[in-house]
Amino acid sequence: MSYESIKNYQEQVVQDLMAIHAPRFPRIARSEDLCADAACIALNSLKARYFRHAVDLHFYMTDEERAVSWAAANAAVEAALKYIDSRLYAELLETERGSRYG
Repeated sequence: MSYESIKNYQEQVVQDLMAIHAPRFPRIARSEDLCADAACIALNSLKARYFRHAVDLHFYMTDEERAVSWAAANAAVEAALKYIDSRLYAELLETERGSRYG
């Protein structure tokens, strides 16, 4: 039995939102690894919605469920990007302190 046709709806939503929001975080946007890390952080905070065929998902999800899901993913992507950006800033400060006093 192959499971390759099973997909998580949230993955495409997070990808779309990363394309929208990541450019506001240039230190993250220029690194594929950091973008992937942010997407993973966002996805781990979201409820998975698995489907095999897009038509099934659209048939079984109401417009309200899609809107709620999109809003949750939007918040998760924003939080993930801010978290990684804050960690990068903290590392930058630590590096600057080390170079001043080291």
